[in-house]
Amino acid sequence: MRRFFTVIILCALFYSCKPGIPKDIIQPNKMENVLYDIHVIDGYSATLSFPNMDSAKKVIAPFYKGVYKKHGIDSALYNRSLDYYYKNPKLMKLMYDHVTEKLIKAKDKAAPKAIPEVPKVDSAKVKDSIKLASKAVAVKPIAVKLDTVKAVKLKAVKTKTPARLKVIKAKKANK
Repeated sequence: MRRFFTVIILCALFYSCKPGIPKDIIQPNKMENVLYDIHVIDGYSATLSFPNMDSAKKVIAPFYKGVYKKHGIDSALYNRSLDYYYKNPKLMKLMYDHVTEKLIKAKDKAAPKAIPEVPKVDSAKVKDSIKLASKAVAVKPIAVKLDTVKAVKLKAVKTKTPARLKVIKAKKANK
């Protein structure tokens, strides 16, 4: 009976001493989300230009506080958790692999889609003017005898021009 209790106590000690993440440390899934948000803020702050580091810290501090509030933690718990994960590099690497994947997905989602290239206005004008010039060259000037009105009237009837309308009106007036 004594051996039975000894074996049970040893088993209980063995299973209770398994390495795990302490309860006063942010759990890995939640820490991944916190690190993701922190890195997004760091990326945003890198795009801003500040005259000195003190200005940058003052501007970015409310963003960090917003992340802490969003996740229900404070800066002390965050720093304590970060220290714990620095001491456990396998866990830290695993978390950062997931954070990196999330950041890449967010970057791909935010990247602008390929927009087809629109020709410049100047090149469109040049192409249009070339078409107009080629049409102008293809049209041959009409030779009209000055002494005959019939030639002008026939030309106006064959082409649909305002001169044709004048001929039609003239015919109606003569009737």
